Amino acid sequence: MTMGRIATIACSALVLAACAGTGSQLDISNSAAIEVPTANEGPRISVLDDPPPMPVPGAEVSPALDRILTAYPPRIETDFGTTDTSRFRLLDGAALSDRPYGVADGTLVTTVASYAVPDDLDVIPATAPIVVEGEVLALGRPHFNTSDGGFWDPAFLDLEGTTPVPSVLLRDVALRIDRVWRGNEAVADGDVLAVTVPAGQALVELTPAQRATLGLPGEGPVVFQVESPRIDLTVGTRGVFLITKVWLDGFFDGALGQRLVFWPAHELYWRLSLEPDGGIVGLQGPKPSVWSEAEFRQLLETTAPVALPGGAIGTIRPAPPHPPAT
Repeated sequence: MTMGRIATIACSALVLAACAGTGSQLDISNSAAIEVPTANEGPRISVLDDPPPMPVPGAEVSPALDRILTAYPPRIETDFGTTDTSRFRLLDGAALSDRPYGVADGTLVTTVASYAVPDDLDVIPATAPIVVEGEVLALGRPHFNTSDGGFWDPAFLDLEGTTPVPSVLLRDVALRIDRVWRGNEAVADGDVLAVTVPAGQALVELTPAQRATLGLPGEGPVVFQVESPRIDLTVGTRGVFLITKVWLDGFFDGALGQRLVFWPAHELYWRLSLEPDGGIVGLQGPKPSVWSEAEFRQLLETTAPVALPGGAIGTIRPAPPHPPAT
């Protein structure tokens, strides 16, 4: 999956791949430096407007779901600007395609993606390490790949001699597992998983100097957003989901650790549809793959999935691959 930002002025380009044998590949095409705190100081981080508990109507919030709903506050202030995602719905009616911010709120900077589609579509579920049936319970608040979820960009750092990790906007899909088709060693029936995807928007208040560093002339806030998915996920969506586990790198910690992500990252493959007759349909375009339950089970039993990386979800790399320069 290749992703890049488009705006009035071209910004950073990045590549994220979570396909067979590729791992995660990251590339930044531009960087500049402004004054930031020293390594001993660390970035100045404060959380604003800590949200109250968010009950699920008619249901008790499980600890796993509560962690997803409250992981990131609606406003976060750091030395790189104030990040606002307060307009996003997380429960009933929430969708990955939600766009509560627009041109009236600030300059739009959009991350767009293009993908390579395999010739043999059966290879996608055949190689997925985790295959589960379940339901989307909630969508976590959009956040950047930082320890606190606030905005940053490698253009603000002195990264000479390093390959910087890009700034990425993410959302966590709260997925309840009702049936495990493959991956019993990693997940179990009844689990609520946080599956991380590039998605959402964030309204970021920047100074004129910070905008200039990013190649965005003018004044005022900037709305960073990820291109709307062609196959949406909404709260209440049911289906068969293909999942894997990858390293996600970030800035403040040096790494975000291991996260669950959809396999592959292309939104056309996020969900396989469950049919009333028990059939399973892959949403891959004009000629979708169709399996009966027996055929799908045989496909999983007669193929070898890609191996998951070692370590538990959330495990941080012992040595971040791209530490900030000091």
